Amino acid sequence: MPYVRKLVGSRTYLSPLSHDDAELMFRWHNDLEAIFLAQGPGLRSPGTTQEFREFIDTFHQRKWPILMIVDLETDQPIGWCSLWNVRPAQSQAEVAIIIGEHDHWGQGYGSDAMRLLLDYGFNLMNLNSIELVTGEHNTRAIRCYEKVGFKHVGRRRQGHIHGNRKTDVILMDYLAEEFVSPYVIPTIEQATKHS
Repeated sequence: MPYVRKLVGSRTYLSPLSHDDAELMFRWHNDLEAIFLAQGPGLRSPGTTQEFREFIDTFHQRKWPILMIVDLETDQPIGWCSLWNVRPAQSQAEVAIIIGEHDHWGQGYGSDAMRLLLDYGFNLMNLNSIELVTGEHNTRAIRCYEKVGFKHVGRRRQGHIHGNRKTDVILMDYLAEEFVSPYVIPTIEQATKHS
């Protein structure tokens, strides 16, 4: 399926996610290592392909953006991300992201996609605060979140239990006033120069 370059970064672009992507989501969500590290709604349940189609429908019905993360160079889908639990009255949302392709881990794809997702939330949805939770064991993700500008705001002790292992949950957030747009604002400014 050809992907649309909705928001373009230096390594990735984000494209609307559709039912055609349910097979990929099914594969990624049945990868125990990827899911152990991932955070967000429905990320712990392997599910079926049909359940992922319904999951996508739920996001679309609630008008929560759910986007495929695509490698800019190869056009290969490598993961997905979303803003969910959107609370318009408070101008807040939570973020979910998974890089399902192991060969794209630790190379900046996740942080590039996260910047684009934040840009979408702050500059297209007019959110003021975007939040996330992650397990303290997920040091690679924590480094990514810190790199893009998330701040630590709390800790939930023993908030994750995996088998017999208990780990704390790290709470982080990002405010719109702290964010510099990598794509949306420069694109709008460029478009207004030509009008």
